[in-house]
Amino acid sequence: MNHWHLAQGGASTPRYFARGALLAAIIASSALGACAASSGPGDAYETAVEQSKHAPFSPKQAKEVIAEGYAHITGRYIEPVKLNDLALDGLNGIKSIDPDVMAKREGSDIRVFYDGREVYAFNAASISRTHPMSTQTVNAIQAVQKVSKELGARDRESIYTAFFDGMIAPLDSFTRYSNPDETRDNRADREGYPGIGIRIQIVDDAIEVGDVLEDGPAAEAGLKPRDRITHVEGKSVAGLDLRDAVSKLRGPSGSKVRITVDRPGEDRQINLVVRRAHVIWTSVEYTRMGDIGYFKLTRFNQATSHDLREQLEAMHGESMPVRGIVLDMRNNPGGLLDQAIEVSDIFLDDGLIIQAHGRHSNSHQRYEAGGIDHARGLPMVVLINEHSASAAEIVAAALQDNNRAILLGTTSFGKGTVQQVFPLPNNGEITLTWSRFYAPSGYVMHGLGILPTVCTNDHSLSPDALVRSIENNRGYTKATFADWRASRTVDDPDRAELRKICPPLKEDAEETAEDYEIIIARRLLADRALYSATLSVAGDQLARR
Repeated sequence: MNHWHLAQGGASTPRYFARGALLAAIIASSALGACAASSGPGDAYETAVEQSKHAPFSPKQAKEVIAEGYAHITGRYIEPVKLNDLALDGLNGIKSIDPDVMAKREGSDIRVFYDGREVYAFNAASISRTHPMSTQTVNAIQAVQKVSKELGARDRESIYTAFFDGMIAPLDSFTRYSNPDETRDNRADREGYPGIGIRIQIVDDAIEVGDVLEDGPAAEAGLKPRDRITHVEGKSVAGLDLRDAVSKLRGPSGSKVRITVDRPGEDRQINLVVRRAHVIWTSVEYTRMGDIGYFKLTRFNQATSHDLREQLEAMHGESMPVRGIVLDMRNNPGGLLDQAIEVSDIFLDDGLIIQAHGRHSNSHQRYEAGGIDHARGLPMVVLINEHSASAAEIVAAALQDNNRAILLGTTSFGKGTVQQVFPLPNNGEITLTWSRFYAPSGYVMHGLGILPTVCTNDHSLSPDALVRSIENNRGYTKATFADWRASRTVDDPDRAELRKICPPLKEDAEETAEDYEIIIARRLLADRALYSATLSVAGDQLARR
């Protein structure tokens, strides 16, 4: 099954980044959540992942895995890529295992050397199909294995990782290979996972509970934050690392796990039985701020649009009506493409949400809103910053360009590409960039970002002074938006200068951003005349197109 999604950006970029740091973050945050049974990995997948660990290099499987990797990249990557370049770069990736390995092109041949001595060569220019190239590639790897103790001792996943990392390195930072373990964690981050619904860390040879998912299996069983799990199924957890701890707690949906807990303030240990379930961590938090409905979107996972729609309906059902909405997407790194489209559609009756274009014929997409504004036309302010990326930027651009919301904050990250996820025969996956986004007003978002209607990067201004500046500088802002939207190519030399218009906050101002920007947002929502005039600054430019 192929997954369309947006590689996360913002605070965590580029492209899910350092393997070790990401692994700990995903396990702690997501691996005990869950997804719908129809799309999540099942028990057979789990078994296959476990069996693949430390398995020896298999030439037969390697030919299939590498051939599929070649096919996906040459057929779908956003820019044309030569097959022989992929082979050369992949073979040189093996240097990460043994630095004495070197591959280089000589005429039409690719020659592979070990410690300066040629061990394999083949005519790459004459190979135009992926399977013959994969066969030659695997032959070259086997030739190196015979002379390299380091490579000969490595399991197949280590070799795949080195090869694919080398092959993908010259491409963009959002294209990547994930081994089976990382693939499982990535799926958990996107879709959820069968488990008990807690976030954990290892403390003093125990599993310490951080967050407990509201209404999740652990919460229903009575598990609380700061509880320390000392035993799982009667066995001590002492000595387990974070991944092992996750494996002990995770299991098929509907199965039970027995845990023993030390709880602060309790003299005796507590024994609990938790029934595992498919759970997705909520990405939407709703708070009532007087007459303002405040919604915080932390990411875009499989449940985001559903949860947001439910929270909006709950808000409308409250006894005291609200006068406006704040949608906070600061530090939101992105997530699933379909959720970005659906969240945008929640607030729009009609209009263009986003367009995407790439090299593959299927990459050309146009997404239109059509339905009901679930916010019922309430005035909106959207908060963004330099860590708002990908899916968050799609929503921000759609609401700004369709004159639906005022954007407030600092220029967003500028991650405007689409990734598609392709499974490989080894239960790993390749995440491949295959198209770029165009905002409704026509500009290329990648490398530029979304310009807020109201820039709040100067906290030396009081809220009153900033509001006065909004009133006095609308003409300049409209001209700025005209320049911003005229940038329609990724290599436009003016883009770097445009991003300086509303740069990130200084570090010493980040602590005050939360209150400062919400104060400005509430002032805009409280003054209908000011709100309407500010809203028109960005919307007028789109109307003229």
